[in-house]
Amino acid sequence: MRFRHIAALGVAALLAGCQDEAVTPAVPGPGTDAPARTQLDAMFARAAAEFGVRADLLKAVAYEETRWSVGEPGHESDAPFQHGVMGLEPHQVALAARLAGVPAARIDSDVETGVRAGAALLAHYGRELGVSGPELAAWAPAVARFAALGDERSQAAYVHDRVYATLRTGVQATGTMLRATLPGQRVGQPAFTRSASSSAALAPDWPVAGTLWWPALDDEGTGGNRMQPRPYPLHMVVVHICGTYSYSSYTGCRSWLSTDRANTGNSSAHYVVDDVVNASGHVEVSQLVVEDSAAHHAGSPNYDCTNNASILPENEIHCTEFHNRWVNGFTIGIEQAGDGRQTRPAAQLSRTAALVCDITRDNRLPVDRQHIIGHADVSESRRGNLDGDPSTGINGREYLEDPGAGFSWASFMDQVRSCRAREDVVVVDNNATYNLNDLDRDAVRGRFEASTNWSTGTSATDKYKTDYRYVSASPVTDGAAFWFYLPASATKTVSLWWSAGTNRSTSVPVISYNAAGTELGRLNVNQTLNGGKWNTVGTYNFTAGWNKVYISRYTTATGTIIADGVRVQ
Repeated sequence: MRFRHIAALGVAALLAGCQDEAVTPAVPGPGTDAPARTQLDAMFARAAAEFGVRADLLKAVAYEETRWSVGEPGHESDAPFQHGVMGLEPHQVALAARLAGVPAARIDSDVETGVRAGAALLAHYGRELGVSGPELAAWAPAVARFAALGDERSQAAYVHDRVYATLRTGVQATGTMLRATLPGQRVGQPAFTRSASSSAALAPDWPVAGTLWWPALDDEGTGGNRMQPRPYPLHMVVVHICGTYSYSSYTGCRSWLSTDRANTGNSSAHYVVDDVVNASGHVEVSQLVVEDSAAHHAGSPNYDCTNNASILPENEIHCTEFHNRWVNGFTIGIEQAGDGRQTRPAAQLSRTAALVCDITRDNRLPVDRQHIIGHADVSESRRGNLDGDPSTGINGREYLEDPGAGFSWASFMDQVRSCRAREDVVVVDNNATYNLNDLDRDAVRGRFEASTNWSTGTSATDKYKTDYRYVSASPVTDGAAFWFYLPASATKTVSLWWSAGTNRSTSVPVISYNAAGTELGRLNVNQTLNGGKWNTVGTYNFTAGWNKVYISRYTTATGTIIADGVRVQ
């Protein structure tokens, strides 16, 4: 979707004005090398001197708004068109032009005019708020007003997590036609208060580190038309790009889809994925709509599978069940910040793949291009160039403009398949440290339970990971339980790992139970043999919820019983 579609011709500049001690730039910028670039250092320096706003602050704002990239004007968008290299909102253009003494039309067509207009407007907001001078932190309220986002929480994120974070870390970026450098520096605490709601909970449907619950709200403070009950079973995941012909920021896209009152069409999405790694080491993901609800991410028309079959022939399979049904009613929408024409950052692609892996696994969707699609696959208006002439496409090839020519479907699908293959394997260790899923989930999928009669051992060289539990065989009900969680019923093969030894029991009962506590089967294993590897004990039909593999002490064979690890796949 084109939410913050920016007609930008670029920004750049070396740090100018009053500056604190520099540190090593750390934030990578998007883009690829191009034969010619415009150096904008002098433009920012002149605007800073003319309007009394520091050049580094102007560059940080411009980086958040446009990523110093080139936009293509003249394309329709679902959100207000962003003007000039500073990404001005439509309602800001006339005032910025008057303040800078320039024709409004030149803000889009001339790079330096766009810089000057943005600087004039930011200075104007500073005067209105009583802000002036070289202290960066003091300019925070003016920066928040410049952002023109729909709510204070979005403004606070824009100020603290984006513009001022960029000032601290710096930027090393190369745009398609523009080059800029912004050395990092020490900056005081921005003079803009975070509201209590700024401390967000984790995403309810993907509660992993680096996610936020950022609910879409209407004017009455409820989800309203931005989310509705889902009328059909979930059948597809739709991947979008926030900006198709220009850069669209994470904060801007998220605000537009969640709270912006100017969004009269009530566009929304289930998730928005950032395009940079933040200071905590995560690519941030905001959930706006719960997965059980429908979000307005793919337009309002019904799904026309006959048209889409010409783009994605595999989708013909959907004609029987989903043709002429409301497309948002059976899909989940994932928006990505960025520019659809440029290659998606590897970290963003991987984070989106992990999210899609989670959705498809929990909803038992196949990993294929019939069930994981792009916005262009369900919307003719997002198909871009399909005239059969590769010379008129982007980078010399035909393309689908949403999620864009820069989105590598081959790499993305490979990552989702690889993730699902690993996600389908649950390994439960006797040591709780290892019972987190080893992918991009913090939710525990396995746990171990045993009484204090089971001792911890570390001496065996063929143990699994770092330790194991052991106890003497005895006709008592004092076993060790390996619990594992399944989101849906599934047929799984259970394997056991133990360290072998001559003192081990030759007949250890291993019993599998479903989530209702019903015994599914049992097998006695000889732990004097086959140590240091996975040994299959049975294949069973487990149910959704917490299932259990139980190692019993109740056996007539003497010796030591080992409880080390269980694998379910």
